[in-house]
Amino acid sequence: MTSDWKECKLSDVCELVAGFAFKSKDFGGYNNKVIKIANITPPYVQMDNLSGVDISKYDKSKLNKFKVTVGDYVLAMTGATIGKLGRILCDEAYINQRVLSFSPQNSIDKKFLYYVLSQNKFNKYILNYTDSDTAQPNISANTIGKYKFYLPELKTQRKIARVLGAIDDKIELNNSINKNLEQQAMAIFKEKVINTCNYEKNGCIGDYVTVKSGFAFKGTWWQDSGIKVIKIKTIDNDTINFKDCSYVSEDKVQYAEDFTVQGGDILIAMTGATIGKFAVIPRVKETLLVNQRVGKFFLGNNPIEKLPFLYCTLKEQDIISEIINRGQGSAQPNISGTDIMTTPCYIPQNNTINEFNSVCKPMFEKIINNKYENERLTQLRDTLLPKLMNGEIDVDKVEV
Repeated sequence: MTSDWKECKLSDVCELVAGFAFKSKDFGGYNNKVIKIANITPPYVQMDNLSGVDISKYDKSKLNKFKVTVGDYVLAMTGATIGKLGRILCDEAYINQRVLSFSPQNSIDKKFLYYVLSQNKFNKYILNYTDSDTAQPNISANTIGKYKFYLPELKTQRKIARVLGAIDDKIELNNSINKNLEQQAMAIFKEKVINTCNYEKNGCIGDYVTVKSGFAFKGTWWQDSGIKVIKIKTIDNDTINFKDCSYVSEDKVQYAEDFTVQGGDILIAMTGATIGKFAVIPRVKETLLVNQRVGKFFLGNNPIEKLPFLYCTLKEQDIISEIINRGQGSAQPNISGTDIMTTPCYIPQNNTINEFNSVCKPMFEKIINNKYENERLTQLRDTLLPKLMNGEIDVDKVEV
C-alpha cells in the first residue's frame, strides 16, 4: 500500500440513511414502490415485486432523503439477512425502515464504494457489531458508519472499480442471456405443453420425476474443508451459492452416493422461510452432496436430457405456489417429497415431452455453462477484491 492511501470511516465519505418507517396500513397497489429487507437478494434488489405505498399520507418533502434510484446500493440492517448488500438496476423507490442507503461524497467513487461494502472484511464487521440481545439481530447506521478502510486517490479508485466492474459486467451479461433463454423456453412450454393439455393440469410432478430429501449428515461430520454439502441456505435466488456450503471428509461420500449431484440437476428447499425456492446445478468438476431438507429431483445419469420440462413446470407460478402452500400450517414451513410429487401439473403425451426437451436442451446447456462461467468469474473477483482494496496489487500495472 502506498502512502497516498488514507484511513477513513464510512461516515467520512458518504451519508448513511436508514429507511423510513412506513405504516403497514398504507401499503397496497400503489405506484410509489418501497424496498423492504426481503427485496435485497445479493447482488441486486429485486425490483419486480416491490410493495406500493400511499405517499399522500406523508410529507413528501421529508421523504426525499429516503428515495433511491438506479446504481444506488442498499443494505439490510436486521434479521437473518443482516449485512446483505443489493444494487438497484432499474426504477426509483423509497427505502423502508431497517434498510440502509449510501450517498457518496465527491471524495469517493460510487463503484469503488460498492466494492468497499462487498468485502468479507466489511461483512465480518457487520456480524461482529450486531446487537444480538434483541429478538432479531440488528445494527445501527451509526455503527456501520464507524467502519474503517483505506482510501486511495480518485484515479486509483476508478481503476480498481473498472477492473472489478469488468468481471461483474460479464457476470451480468451471462445472467441476461440466461434470462432471455429462459423466457424463450417458457414461451415454447406454453405453446407445446400447456396448449396441448388445453390448460388443464392432467397429471402431477410425480408422473415425470421422483424427488427425495437429501442425506441426514451427522453433526459431528462437519468440518472446515473437504467435500461440499449443499444446505438450504445455499439455494439463493435461482442459483447455488457455493460459498455457503458446508463440508465433510471424502470418506463420507459413500454414505450419500444417492445424493451426489451434477450439472443439470435441480434442487429445491423443503423447509423454512425459503421453502419452494429451487435452483439448477451448474456444470461442475467436483463432487457435490445434498443435505437433508433439500430435495433432489432424480433426473437420471444425464439430467440435462430431462431438465427443460421440469424446470419450466416449476417456473409456472401457480404450480410453485401450490408446492409452497402445501408446506404451510406449522410454525416451521415444511414439505415432503410426496407433497411435491403429488402437486398437479401439465403432463402431455411422452412424445410431446421428449420433443420439448429436445428443442430446449441447447438453451439449458448454454444456461448451465453460463452459470459455471459465472461461478469461476465470481471466484476470480473475490480473489482480486481484497488484494486490490488493500493495495497488494499495483492497479497501475493491471490492464482492464
